[in-house]
Amino acid sequence: MGDALVFHGNALHDPEFTKGVCLRQCHGGVVDANIINCSLEIFDSNGLSVTGNHFEGISPRIYINNSVVNIDSNYFERCENASIYISRVFPNVPMIRLSNNIFQWQARYQDARTSQEYADFVEAMSHKFGYDVVMPADINVEISNCYRTYNNSKVTPTGVPYGILTATETPVGDNYKVEENTKFNSVSFLASCQSRVMPVNKVLIPNSSAHNINSIGLYPFLLNMSHGNWVGKSGIYRYKYLIIWSDERRIYTCGTGNVSLRDFMFDGGNTVVRRSFKDTDTTGTILINVSGYDEMTGLNFLVHLYRGYQSQNGGAIEWEESIVPVAGSRVIYDNGMCASGFAWKKIGAQPAEIPFNDGVTGIDYHGQNVDVYSTKSIDFTIGEWRVGDRVYNVGTDDSWTMKVKK
Repeated sequence: MGDALVFHGNALHDPEFTKGVCLRQCHGGVVDANIINCSLEIFDSNGLSVTGNHFEGISPRIYINNSVVNIDSNYFERCENASIYISRVFPNVPMIRLSNNIFQWQARYQDARTSQEYADFVEAMSHKFGYDVVMPADINVEISNCYRTYNNSKVTPTGVPYGILTATETPVGDNYKVEENTKFNSVSFLASCQSRVMPVNKVLIPNSSAHNINSIGLYPFLLNMSHGNWVGKSGIYRYKYLIIWSDERRIYTCGTGNVSLRDFMFDGGNTVVRRSFKDTDTTGTILINVSGYDEMTGLNFLVHLYRGYQSQNGGAIEWEESIVPVAGSRVIYDNGMCASGFAWKKIGAQPAEIPFNDGVTGIDYHGQNVDVYSTKSIDFTIGEWRVGDRVYNVGTDDSWTMKVKK
């Protein structure tokens, strides 16, 4: 297709018979207000805007190679592939802007004819294809207001945003290797709101603040609804959680007794969540409320969930984990296979308390540095701190005022 392309108001459905849209050497154009339930591929193009499109189905995606593209206000149903895939051929550096895009996980039966088909779909999504965007290591990508959301009802909800997950593709011989971009995903709760990913996976985030961080807690209850299907195994489940503000520096919400790993409070104060479920077609989802936030705290942090499963007949407890980047959402859903669309993955043993920086009451984010407010002098050997990180004394000890990582 040539310059000044306009591809507007079209519907491409069945991917078995429709390959999708392919643009090559297009300089200026728009792809907007389309239903594209297959692929949109862009090669060697500049000045393109992909806006207001609807992608769903088995494998919807946007593939971009050596191009300058603005991707704005699109809807992606989470599928078996990454929704956006960016690649390059040296020495070209793709320049991509992602803004106001939604990557939605559909937690309902949809086209599955049986509960087992749905369980198979959720497990594949949870454990094999966990990324929303895949990109090379040397790239310029600007990201703003891009969120993963979780649809646990027949009507698309609003106000349940989570951070997106990204991966890095690197060449290995004649093939490529895709690995988690831990630098982005560890701050996804902020980077999804606004960030810039630069060469060598450098992630810049704007200034942001969270104080009174120890007021946050999670409180679950069983939510019975016909469209909230439990697709996990039958048995007894125990939950623990860790609220993370900077995993790199080991700054966590401090629970009772200065512990970071906390038990769910359930059924009038019991610290063990026990719920028995029948087969996979049983209705019922565990809804986890995020409580204790206020104007100073905010709702942007990582939640590291731990879940211990034991069969109704007893036996050993099997522990799993799921990491959820909360980017404004006040709830997390566990449907048995995933927590709001983020994988439950098996771990070897029951989670244990790890050394962390207690006494922290607040944190200001400044690009790749932080200002921390603490009632205790921080030990920079606990966690990995960056040169320029600062700690301010907000306690009663007047022997120190500020500590700077040099």
